[in-house]
Amino acid sequence: MEQALGGGPNAVDEAVAVEAVVAAALCPAAFHDQNPTSAQFLLTVPREELLRSGEVPDDIATELRQLDKALVTIFIRLSRSLWDRKD
Repeated sequence: MEQALGGGPNAVDEAVAVEAVVAAALCPAAFHDQNPTSAQFLLTVPREELLRSGEVPDDIATELRQLDKALVTIFIRLSRSLWDRKD
């Protein structure tokens, strides 16, 4: 993804962007292959429910929210470059 997004805020090579989108789409399956129990948990428990539960320390919850925002930004940029959409 870094390569796909490396040319500035909107400059994305389409072939590299397609590879990045496919890689992102395969992440849940790859995570499941490596950590089936953790993957099942993360894919069934809504993230906000987990973060509000009190089970996750505040500093980790903050980091996870920041990561979530960064991922949304990346996905929007890739989506704009491939389909001219951000929804």
